[in-house]
Amino acid sequence: MPSSEPRPRRGLPENTRARLIRATAQTYNEFGLADTDVRRIVASAGYATGTFYRHFSDKHEALLAAWEWWIEVEWSPVLEAVRREGSARERAEQVVDTAAGIHRKWHGLRVAMAAHAQVSPAAMAAYRAAQRGQASILGEVREAIGGAARPREADLLVAMTLERILDANASGELDALDIRWSAMRDLLVAQVTTALA
Repeated sequence: MPSSEPRPRRGLPENTRARLIRATAQTYNEFGLADTDVRRIVASAGYATGTFYRHFSDKHEALLAAWEWWIEVEWSPVLEAVRREGSARERAEQVVDTAAGIHRKWHGLRVAMAAHAQVSPAAMAAYRAAQRGQASILGEVREAIGGAARPREADLLVAMTLERILDANASGELDALDIRWSAMRDLLVAQVTTALA
């Protein structure tokens, strides 16, 4: 699947790297860990294999760079939603709905990263850093809107619960268990509201 972006003839190395990172994220998202290879990544980006190897040693190093890029993609819309005016509940609804959409859109990449984290210490460190970041964001947002202080463990509980349920929704697990997303969404909104209030 060739990229829809026109490839620069002589782009700057950082532009080439950014394009390869986006193509890596999209390829892992579509094909998963086992079926992603360098050939598919470069085909998606519109570059030759040699160009890939000037920026990354292998597909796993590219996956870690794609994960870092994805964290920025994931959390910037969530942070924008939280910073909007409104009550803790309105903000919680924005967080849950925005994050749910991102998890559905990028489910394949998340699964690939979780699988790679099981065998790669570097991937596991990146995965854990993302979890710590999510919990920290809850605390920062709560402080910014004047909420009461909570233990770090409470924020991590909310962040990990949110992540797990959103993944279950994105994978179809909730449907398979005959759980309505609307009911689960209401529970998540209540939990995030409590964390922010």
